[in-house]
Amino acid sequence: MPFKDHYKTLGVSLKASSQEIKAAYRALAHQYHPDKNNSEFAAARFREIREAYAALSDVGRRKQYDEERYFAGLSATREPSSISSGWILKEAAKLEDHMRKVDSFRMNQQALHDYVLLLLSDAHIAVLEEEDDQSAKAQIISHILASVRHIQYRWFPDIAQRLELIAGTDEKLLSLIHTARTQRKINTSAQNWMPFIVLMVTLVLCLLMFWYSRR
Repeated sequence: MPFKDHYKTLGVSLKASSQEIKAAYRALAHQYHPDKNNSEFAAARFREIREAYAALSDVGRRKQYDEERYFAGLSATREPSSISSGWILKEAAKLEDHMRKVDSFRMNQQALHDYVLLLLSDAHIAVLEEEDDQSAKAQIISHILASVRHIQYRWFPDIAQRLELIAGTDEKLLSLIHTARTQRKINTSAQNWMPFIVLMVTLVLCLLMFWYSRR
């Protein structure tokens, strides 16, 4: 299914303010509301407008949509006729720059995982092997690891496997990937245990408060 461009639907820019989005929605809703527009396409157009406004009017949903839109745009971008290690490096650097601006607690981890695997496809890795530019390989691995630093462990093994293929026999790069894998596992375990820890701390505090109140 083609990715829906909600900004285009409302006719606003990517940097549009909440007020601009609301104003655009009201104008379009007034124009295409079925009660005011008898066109056979009005109802469908009105549904698209409402869907776009629902996605962009809420701050949290807008951030999530912007991230999905970014990855959809990257995935749909036409590759150059001749892939090079330089192009792959440039895309990896762009990805890291984008991920620095993303809310790690709201990011679409599967979308990130899928795009990284797309960037590190067999065809692209074959290009890296053929050109054998060790500096480019090291930088690509560094950019990718930085991009996925907040990803949960369940999404990481596939990525690590692709990075290991790029690293080849370079012990320093392999060690870097192994360390990142271990860190992802520790972080994910900590996240899984956090609700239980918070619950236990809350219970202990409640018991202490009850005990002090009875003294």
